[in-house]
Amino acid sequence: MLVFIIHRVTIRLDIDYDWRHNFVKRLTWQFVFAVFLPAVIDIAFISIYSAIVGDSFNWSEFILYDFPIIIAFILMINMYYGIRYLTLTEKSSLNELNTQEGPILTIKYDRVFAQLNVREDVVFLYKHSNLVKIVTRNREYAIRDSLSALEALYEGSAFCRINRSTIVNLRYVEGYGPSIKRSTIEVFLNAQINLADYDEDTLIITAKYLSSFKREFGR
Repeated sequence: MLVFIIHRVTIRLDIDYDWRHNFVKRLTWQFVFAVFLPAVIDIAFISIYSAIVGDSFNWSEFILYDFPIIIAFILMINMYYGIRYLTLTEKSSLNELNTQEGPILTIKYDRVFAQLNVREDVVFLYKHSNLVKIVTRNREYAIRDSLSALEALYEGSAFCRINRSTIVNLRYVEGYGPSIKRSTIEVFLNAQINLADYDEDTLIITAKYLSSFKREFGR
């Protein structure tokens, strides 16, 4: 259970606070939710267990011997996820090149090889599980990376975050307005993409990103 909690928390934090660009905040929240919280949950379970077994449970031995091992295990799991994240999001792993036409992204994943001109080919990117899906005018690709890392990498290339899980290429945005979903704003694309293939929240602009989107779109 502790591993599951750390795993889910880490995936959630990868979306909003990547290690490279939000280190202090990420370290803080990682400690609170992926170290301190699992430790508290473990103590709660042990307390319940000790109440059941009664006097036969030795708290002093648990605190002196068992609990430090559990904390070490929790820290090791966190270190594994941190190292894994940094390894997968190294710029060199993206094989990113710059040409006069714009940055080129080389994709090598799941026996798929492709080279994309980021500014011209990519319509939007969105987070799906532990992958980033790259949507072009013709098809969709996947890459193991952080959406925040890609956002930072292609800053200045007309890409704009519209919600926690989606970045759009403003070159393919023709406007925005109310969506079918009440009290939400939707991005309208000028690319021929079947939006029925995507979750209804994929192209929704959330309040956190609305002002920055309007500013970038209005340039």
